[in-house]
Amino acid sequence: MVSEKMHTLGTKKSTIRTIFEYGKKRAAEVGAENVYDFSIGNPNVPAPEAVKTAIIDILNTVDTCELHGYTIAPGLPQVRETIAASINRRFGTNFAGKNLFMTSGAAAAITICFKALHEDGADDEFITFAPYFPEYGCFVESVGSKLSVVPANTED
Repeated sequence: MVSEKMHTLGTKKSTIRTIFEYGKKRAAEVGAENVYDFSIGNPNVPAPEAVKTAIIDILNTVDTCELHGYTIAPGLPQVRETIAASINRRFGTNFAGKNLFMTSGAAAAITICFKALHEDGADDEFITFAPYFPEYGCFVESVGSKLSVVPANTED
């Protein structure tokens, strides 16, 4: 009933998740204020007040069906255009909203990229530099490709 390959990928031990679980355990033992958990990209500082204010404003002014509903697959055009304008202003580029595809998290974005770049029947290889997000291996293997890791240069 379940793909053996996907079961194997899904049950592989993940160092980053192990560290996350250890951080939660230590926080319970010594107090959360004494543990700085950066294991899965958790922030180490509070969000700026402007972010909190914007979230509260959105909760108070946007229709809840729109706020909690789905959007079109690549994201709302006006959001994509706004982000493209920001990228262009900050980096001197020339992107348009059509160049962007919104996802609900980095894992989804990375998975989509690997799927888009892998060609069925090809002996594709993806290269990453260490240290890297361990799930890259699962994502790459799930599309039938190979992940090769370039070790970190610890000399300099």
